[in-house]
Amino acid sequence: MCGGNKVKLNAAIKNMTTQIADVLSLNDPSVYIYGSYVLDDFQYGWSDIDILVLTQKSISEQQANELVCLRQSITAAESDNPFYRCFEGGMLTLNAFIRKVPDRVVYWGEQVDKELLTAIILMRVA
Repeated sequence: MCGGNKVKLNAAIKNMTTQIADVLSLNDPSVYIYGSYVLDDFQYGWSDIDILVLTQKSISEQQANELVCLRQSITAAESDNPFYRCFEGGMLTLNAFIRKVPDRVVYWGEQVDKELLTAIILMRVA
């Protein structure tokens, strides 16, 4: 990846993680980036930016609505940075993640694998 794109990619990650942490500031969030980016194998147009956000407290409906719109609003506001549309992942409580306790989950992504979709549906129904 050329230097200019690497700067934009890093800026997108820093801004997105900061914005998510701001929305969830009362929930004690931990934000994790994983996958091709951290393995230094990110390929624009092929890779996504995998993100997992685990909170100590449940995500409120208002916070979930903000998070659902966040990726699109930042993408529109910073249209010169193509990396915002690459974020995929989930935001949920640590308890829901570890113990599979039903709770509100926010998911960003183009495609959802069957297991994750099933987990999200079960969490929303319960």
